[in-house]
Amino acid sequence: MILNLYKNIGETPLNIIEKFKRENPEYEEIKMTYAGRLDPMAEGLLIILCGDEVHNKEKYLGLNKEYEFEILFNVRTDTGDVLGIVETFENKMIDEATLKDVLGDFVGKRTQKYPDYSSKTINGVPMWKKARSGDVAEEIPEHEIEIFDLELISTQKLIGKEIKEIAEEKIKKVEGDFRQTEIINSWQERIDDKEQFFVVKVIANVSSGTYIRVLAEEIGVKLDTKGIAFSIKRTRVGDNELQ
Repeated sequence: MILNLYKNIGETPLNIIEKFKRENPEYEEIKMTYAGRLDPMAEGLLIILCGDEVHNKEKYLGLNKEYEFEILFNVRTDTGDVLGIVETFENKMIDEATLKDVLGDFVGKRTQKYPDYSSKTINGVPMWKKARSGDVAEEIPEHEIEIFDLELISTQKLIGKEIKEIAEEKIKKVEGDFRQTEIINSWQERIDDKEQFFVVKVIANVSSGTYIRVLAEEIGVKLDTKGIAFSIKRTRVGDNELQ
C-alpha cells in the first residue's frame, strides 16, 4: 500500500509519518517509510510506503517527477535556495523571450553537479557536513539526469522588502539547526528594500535525482546572472499526483 501525503515547508519526511500515525492510530504498528525526500524549503507530494511495500522502495525512487518552482534572479545563496546565506547580489533585467529560449536549452539528457549542501557523500562524509565546516569539495561529483520539459508559467516583479518578508517567513518554519539566525540576517542585510527583483514560475518534468535548486542556479548562469529556487513544490511522482 502507498499513501500520497503532503509535506509542508519546514517539515521532514519523518515528521509526516509521525503525524499520520498520530492521526490514524490503526497504522501505529505498520511499517512505513518514504520514497524520495524533499529539502526543508520544498513542499508537495511525498510518497509513503506501508507494510510489505517498504521492500519496493527502489522502484519508487527511480520514478520521474514533476515540480512547480520559482526562480528568484539576481540573488545567490550557498544552498541554491532560500535556506542559505546570501552571498552576492546584482541587478540585471531578464528578458522573457530570452528566458524561454534558455529554458529550451536545458531539455534533454545531461550531467548535473550535486549541490554543496546535499546528502551526497564524499569519502563517507555528507557534502552538507563538509560545507558547514568550510571544507567544500574541490571536485564536485556529477550524475546524469534528464529534463523532459520546462514550461514558463508566470513572471512577476517584487521589491526587496517583499522578498525578505517571504524568505524570513519560510525560514522560520524550519526546525533544527540550519543556521537560521545567520541566514535571516544575511537576507536582511544584503537585500535592498526598494530594489526590484524578477521572479518566474516554471513547471519541470524531470528524471529522478534532478536537483531543482541546482537547475535554478544553472538557469541563472545561462542568463549571465544569479538565480536561486525561491519555492519548490513537487506535484507528481510517476503516476501519483497531488489531489
